[in-house]
Amino acid sequence: MAGSSSWVEMPGSKRSLIELLEETGRVAVLYHWDSDGISSATIIVDFLKSNGLEYSLHVPRIGYYSYDGLPIDEIKHSKADALIILDYALKQHVLDKLEDNLGIPIIVVDHHHNRLRERSTYFNPVAIDPTRRYPSTTWVLKELLELPLNLPIIIGAAGDCMEKIVRLPQWEDIKNYLAEKNLDWNTIIKASELLDSNYKIGSRRAVVRAVEKLLSYDDSLEMVLGDEEWNKYRLIVEEELDRLLSSEPAKIVGNVLVYNFKSKYHLASMVTRRLSLLHEDKVVVVVFENEVEELCQIYVRSWIHNLISLIDMLVEEGYNAGGKRSVAALIVECDKIEDALSSVVRLLSEIT
Repeated sequence: MAGSSSWVEMPGSKRSLIELLEETGRVAVLYHWDSDGISSATIIVDFLKSNGLEYSLHVPRIGYYSYDGLPIDEIKHSKADALIILDYALKQHVLDKLEDNLGIPIIVVDHHHNRLRERSTYFNPVAIDPTRRYPSTTWVLKELLELPLNLPIIIGAAGDCMEKIVRLPQWEDIKNYLAEKNLDWNTIIKASELLDSNYKIGSRRAVVRAVEKLLSYDDSLEMVLGDEEWNKYRLIVEEELDRLLSSEPAKIVGNVLVYNFKSKYHLASMVTRRLSLLHEDKVVVVVFENEVEELCQIYVRSWIHNLISLIDMLVEEGYNAGGKRSVAALIVECDKIEDALSSVVRLLSEIT
């Protein structure tokens, strides 16, 4: 099957993940706020419920990928016996500090570029082999838990890859599933955008609610598409996106387009994706300031260049950077954003 590999037989294998979860009394589930994270949490919660296990749901501070963004007191209050982290690419030193603070085991399932954690509870095939192409954490869970394709799995894949999923080997399996269910991929993308709208408006509570709601919809795409709360949020998001996308680049450096945006919503990832689809032969760099959080980010997207080396170089220069082949992201103190942008543009000139 496309995407199957020997990685699941290595330390931290599919069997050990199942056993780890089954042997845990209560599991705290910490997940990324986007549609892949929400869908991954839904898959795990379904597994836990099916095995009579207790759980609690937790979402980091939206936009933050650091220790300071973690809901540590909330997780401690849950009295969990273990923590599973889904689709949230924390660095090794952050994971170690978190595990020491909580005093409980941590299980990680992810598909982003990262260093392989030495402990056997780190499940990330891309960390084992960066050449592997996994569209989503939901797809990693599909292999780990030996699941058939279902709606949360493909919504997670749609959220991270959207139209570009056709370039990945998993597309054949997805295409067969869509044909069998008489579904359209663009409609799946719309479903992923509805889930994303919960975090884009800045509501962690909505992101938590989304897991239970998606689980209750029981693989019904019609119910997902008809969710009134998500559709309300999506209209707000689309209106703001239209405003942002009407802007011209702040600067052009070779094949690199640089944009500057400010918004009260969390739209850095989405606006970068939309612009990269409009300029597929370019590298899109977005400098984004969230006016509510006073959060500054730089997102980079390219469909023709592998950005893994950019991520590694940014980390070496001391930046809090992460991502995958097609996207790099870093969080920067707002008064240092111009220096960070200069570093990004300079490093891009070396790899593009």
